[in-house]
This record gives sequence, C-alpha cells and structure tokens, in this order.
Amino acid sequence: MDEAGFSLHPKLGPVWTKKGSKPQVPTASNHKRLNLMGWVAPLKGWHGLVRIDRGNRQSFISFLKYLHGRLREWKVFLYADRASWHKGEQVKESLAELKNIHLHYLPAYHPEQNPQERIWKLLRYEVTTNHYFQNVDAINCAIRRKQSQVKPTRLRHLCQFT
Repeated sequence: MDEAGFSLHPKLGPVWTKKGSKPQVPTASNHKRLNLMGWVAPLKGWHGLVRIDRGNRQSFISFLKYLHGRLREWKVFLYADRASWHKGEQVKESLAELKNIHLHYLPAYHPEQNPQERIWKLLRYEVTTNHYFQNVDAINCAIRRKQSQVKPTRLRHLCQFT
C-alpha cells in the first residue's frame, strides 16, 4: 500500500508535434490536490484506491478498516513504508481488531520494493501527464476510469509477478 497526491497543476512530459510548432498545456495556479491510498495484490491481479483528505494516522486507520471489510475472507499481508502515521498505538489497537490484516514495514528509502509505486507511475503517466483538469473530482474520475481498465495480467506484469 502507499499514498499519493495528484495536483491540478499538470505534469509536463514529451509530446509528438509538428516540426516548428509549440505544444501548449493549460495550467492553473490552484494548489488543490487529490489524495489517494492504494493497495495491490499482484499475485491475484487485484488493486484498489481509497480517496482520503490527507496522509495521516486517521486516514490510514480508515483505510485499514476499508481493506478489512473488502478482503474479510482473506489473510492480508500489508506492506507499508515507514511513514509516522503507519505506526503508533492507535494503529496497533486497530490492527488488534482487524484480525485478517498483518502489517509489515518495507525497508526505509526503498520505494522500488513497493508494487503500488508502479501503479502510481502508470496512473501519473497515462492520466495526468500533459492533461489539465478543472477540479479534483475530474482527476478522480479519470484515475478511476484508468484503474478499472488495468487488467490482472498487466497488473502482474507491472508489479513484476508474471
């Protein structure tokens, strides 16, 4: 699992254009952003996203409860980075109630070991690069649309579980 933020200010990337022309991408000086927590089960080809207000302990605990409800019949080994809000007494108390979720921490400074990072990279490249969105809900809809199109085989390949 991992958190990510998507800004209304578009990420600029390379584009094909007619020689001599100059492509333009509209932007705004708006600092609003969409915050998401995502999870991936590469062997099953499953993934999901949860919208959050901000990356904090309360959002993480809500995410854990969501995941518990969604995957109630499965034993879940959840790997998270070492952000401060992924730890603490409140998290331990919540995990004691959510018997099917077993939280483990990834080594510090190794995002390449987190398969969810690959999902974020895909979404940023294919959804938000060179694309202006009027508001946060429009980004959310575009990301959800793309997320629903990612097939299990592509997900396993992205996460290097082919």
